Amino acid sequence: MGLPRAGQVVITACARGLAGRGAGGSGIIAASFTGDVAMDTVFIHELKVATVIGVRPWERRVRQTVVLDLELAADTATPAHSDDVGDAVDYDLVARHVIEHVQHAGHALVETLAVDVATTLMNRFGIPWVRVRIAKPGAVAGARAAGVVVERGQCPGER
Repeated sequence: MGLPRAGQVVITACARGLAGRGAGGSGIIAASFTGDVAMDTVFIHELKVATVIGVRPWERRVRQTVVLDLELAADTATPAHSDDVGDAVDYDLVARHVIEHVQHAGHALVETLAVDVATTLMNRFGIPWVRVRIAKPGAVAGARAAGVVVERGQCPGER
């Protein structure tokens, strides 16, 4: 299957790895998850955002690109059954919200930014579980990127 291309949305089993691929939609994100429904994960890969990030004085004066990978617990069974984009995660809305938020965050540490993004997604969209990976290209000499991965919440069905 290989890795997804930049900007591609991938549906995965919640916290389990790549399981399939999907296209972007323009529906809504469910505000609550109930019952013993198998939960999938909507994955947005390589979302690039320019922001002020870093602890060095020069980093506070320039915008640097960070690269985000987002995994959001989502019920994909409902939209799969209805074939109605209105039942699906609005990938565009999530991406636009994250871009806007990160552009104006101004945190010193990628750790703080990752927790901030995770908390914001859970609160704004009612997502029960999220994994946020933020890479800062060029942060370490000789490495493609350095960064952090945080998980927050509980994946439905995993108790």
